[in-house]
Amino acid sequence: MPKLKHYYHYKPNESGYISFVCDQYVVMVVHEKEDKESMNGLRQVKILIYPTEWKQLKHITNIEEVRSIHASWKNG
Repeated sequence: MPKLKHYYHYKPNESGYISFVCDQYVVMVVHEKEDKESMNGLRQVKILIYPTEWKQLKHITNIEEVRSIHASWKNG
């Protein structure tokens, strides 16, 4: 089972961190940016990933990859 707040690559085009975990699905944040107008100060794009697709998640342990993900969010 994917772990909360850990970063993963999912399929060829999505990378992000897990923001919610339960037995039926996990939620991955694939983009976020600061938004002072929003309730929590962040605007996020999230996707659901069901257990049948968890094998497609590749855990990211390299801090440089995590930094690269955050940099792409700021630029896009």
